[in-house]
Amino acid sequence: MLKAIENENRRRLKRYELNNRTLLKKSKEHARERKQAEQRVEELLKEHAKCATLRCEMSSARERCLLMEADLETFKQEAATLRSEKDRLINLLENNCLLTTDRDVWGSLKRAFKELHELKKVRKENDRLHDQLEREAEKVKQLESSIGDWMRAAEIKTAETEDVRAELAEKVRQLEESQHTLVRITQENSSLEQNASVAGLQEKNLTEKLHDLERLVRVQEIRLETAHERLKLYEQSDALIAAAKETFFSDLQSLQDAILLEKQKKYELEEEVRELRQNMECVSSLKLEMDNLNSALQIANYPQQQQQPLHHQQQHPQRFPLSLMDELKDATNGRYGSR
Repeated sequence: MLKAIENENRRRLKRYELNNRTLLKKSKEHARERKQAEQRVEELLKEHAKCATLRCEMSSARERCLLMEADLETFKQEAATLRSEKDRLINLLENNCLLTTDRDVWGSLKRAFKELHELKKVRKENDRLHDQLEREAEKVKQLESSIGDWMRAAEIKTAETEDVRAELAEKVRQLEESQHTLVRITQENSSLEQNASVAGLQEKNLTEKLHDLERLVRVQEIRLETAHERLKLYEQSDALIAAAKETFFSDLQSLQDAILLEKQKKYELEEEVRELRQNMECVSSLKLEMDNLNSALQIANYPQQQQQPLHHQQQHPQRFPLSLMDELKDATNGRYGSR
């Protein structure tokens, strides 16, 4: 049962891991597309800024063109004035062809030629400005056409930007949904891992219990074998005890016989001791009589003992015979004949 649950949890865990990898891949793709869209939006914003810069340049170019047109009109008026002055001078030269002595005509001619030279310079400058104005007008037309193209491209880019923003919003929504799904799957995965860990712990506990039971079974088997051995020993000991019991009873009977024999010997010895005590009483009475006799003899022999020299007493000390009672005591104590 535990293996089936563990296999089911492993299959579910593999399926969730596969879903997690798929969602992670999709989220990475969405993030990459989002990054590309953001880069595209940045490029479009840069192009839009370029278009705004071109609009500013076009407006400034238009202002310069208007100023140059005003200058051109002014230069045209000045050229017309100079032409009229030139015609007037030519008429004056044609009418006043006589030379005077004070050279006023030559001075007027010099001034006229000088003014004519200046008018040529002004005309060249006007031609140059006219050419520049035409070139600027062509540039303005080119800028207007490019601005129109840029405007159309900007409108297209704006539409594309809106589409990209919509796609980006959809991708963001899908990414958020994927993240929520990923969080939910992660939670389910963590719960499954917890269940798997709990199942593993339960399996470990059951395995430990099974090992404990096997160990207990082995212990019980060992105990059973020990009990059988003890039973055999008990049977052998019963046989030994029965043999020892028989031996004990036989020894006990022999001991009882020996005790009875010893009691008989004791009774006989007690009889002998009583007889000896009676004899000792008789001996003690005899000893008293002998002591009395000895004292009487010593009193009778006292003057003779005083006359004997002292050194003879030291060399030959007096030895009294042992009494019968002392000999009996020595015989009783095992020291007979030691005195």
